[in-house]
Amino acid sequence: MLIEIRKAGFKNKGAELMQRAILDKVDSLYPDARIAMAPSSASATFEQRVRMGFYQKAWHWKYGRQWGQLASLVPKKLREMYGVVLDKEVDFVLDASGFSYSDQWGVSNSVELAVASNGWKKRGTPCVLLPQAFGPFTTRKIRDAMIRATNNIDLIYARDERSYEFLISVVGRRDNVKIAPDFTNLMAGQVPAYFNREEHKFCVVPNYRMIDKTSQIASGQYIPFLVAAVRHLLDRNAKPFILI
Repeated sequence: MLIEIRKAGFKNKGAELMQRAILDKVDSLYPDARIAMAPSSASATFEQRVRMGFYQKAWHWKYGRQWGQLASLVPKKLREMYGVVLDKEVDFVLDASGFSYSDQWGVSNSVELAVASNGWKKRGTPCVLLPQAFGPFTTRKIRDAMIRATNNIDLIYARDERSYEFLISVVGRRDNVKIAPDFTNLMAGQVPAYFNREEHKFCVVPNYRMIDKTSQIASGQYIPFLVAAVRHLLDRNAKPFILI
């Protein structure tokens, strides 16, 4: 079985944690499964994908089209030599985008999902959107794309009530749209030997997306908010530490 993990990566640590949680669960349930990932210089380098043992899925989204299908012109034996697989060879798709389908990320991600899911449905390839954030969806193109995608995808999990409401406000209540919490807590954590529980009691995790993907007002308030939160903890001897 060839399983594609879609839209995860290494640059964003939350995305990497989702990816590792998926691998951990797949390995326990389907130890013989092969894992594929599409190339993405923004989230996963070739070296990182190879180190994880991933097959390289031929995929290149540009100008509203999927150009990776041109790799089918390469003989299969040659593709196998380099670990390259085609979209049509994938048996199961797990989308771990985290937060890609919304106004904030523009129309491209949602349209890509709609086009890709159409191909999966035609080929009978199951697809599950793992718990993630959705919306809001206010532009016509994004709303239309999400309706098309929802028509094609087997299961879509919103990870919170607000995301669920954003989604069903566009696609309506459906049996394949459900709510499920974040799944990264399925992994057993490993506490570093150097970690001092007495000196590190409260963890503060900065989120860069609060700076580059929010309004100018919200972005400008975020760092002062973090500073105030840390000072509040320090004043109470709560011993915070920052996790990058």
